[in-house]
Parts: sequence; C-alpha cells; structure tokens
Amino acid sequence: MINFDELYFVASAWNQGNALLIDGYDFLITPVENIGFSHKILIKEYDKKILVNRLFLDLKTGIAFLKNFNQKKSLINILNFELSVYDQPCIIYQKDYYGKISEIRAEIIKDEDSGIYNIKTDKKILSGAIVFAKKTEFLGIVSYDGKRYELIPAKYLMKTLEEFSRVGKESVRCPVCENIVEKESIYKETCPKC
Repeated sequence: MINFDELYFVASAWNQGNALLIDGYDFLITPVENIGFSHKILIKEYDKKILVNRLFLDLKTGIAFLKNFNQKKSLINILNFELSVYDQPCIIYQKDYYGKISEIRAEIIKDEDSGIYNIKTDKKILSGAIVFAKKTEFLGIVSYDGKRYELIPAKYLMKTLEEFSRVGKESVRCPVCENIVEKESIYKETCPKC
C-alpha cells in the first residue's frame, strides 16, 4: 500500500526532486543530485515549507539522508528483490511542488556492461521519485545523471540505511576504508577505523 504522505518535494540550491520516508528509519532519503553540497534543504509539505538539515551525503552510492521533521511513520518497507525483478515494466510515482502525484509508466533495463539499471520513459521524472513493480513492490528511487534516468535499487538503499543507522549522527563515508563514521571523527582524510 502506498501512502503518498511519505513522499516529499525537496529543493536546494542545486536541484529539486523528491525525498522518501522509509519504514523503521527516522530520516528521509533522496538522491545526492537533489541536494548537492547544501547543508539546509527545503521540504514542502502541503502549505508548509520547512528547512531541514542534511545528515549524510554518500557520493559512492549517490544517496543522501535528511533529518525527519515530523513523527510520521512510513508504510514503505525495503525488500531485497532478485535482479530478475528489475527487467520489467514499472510504475513511478512523483510529487511536484504543489503536492500533485504523477504516475508514470516506464521500463527498467539493466545494462549488462555497467550493471546500471536504466529507466526508459518519454516523460520527465524527478530525482527521488519512487519506483514500484505491480503497484506494491518497492524497487527503489530514481536518480538522474543529466543524460539518463537510473534506478538506485532498494538493496543499495537498505545497505546504506543500515550502515548509517549504526552511526545515527551527521556522518560521512571515509575515503580510505569506506566505513560510515561521525563527521567530526575524520582526521586528516582518514577515520579512527583506518
């Protein structure tokens, strides 16, 4: 079941798109291109505009986390689908600035050389829009690299969510060992775990 109250319109100096609240986590998830290196991000909910803090920015996976500004609970669970599920038609839902939900039909095609899941459609899609198979199976979120739409699969979201939730504070990924650590613990380009 999809509750579109879990999908938010977000904007920064870099871009605009969608962010999603995931069941079991107290932060919003969005592609990096929606926020760039901004520390404060505008979220629009109904007629309210709220500035929230960026908690995590991961250039490796293309995922960013934002501070949740309310106590809502999400119904969207992340499941680890087999790769074969991705080579099929899908439904993409996005929320615009005015709160209107659009449903877009598309197809996901895996590029065997790169391993990237491309989304084929003739419609414009916001980064962070949510992708479902059969209206109920959450597959991931949309990312846009300036040339093509790609799927950030649910399994990558889940792995990064689990890593980040162990730290739970404003964090970064260590450029040496790739562990996620508190931002303040990076010293001279390495973390205490190196």
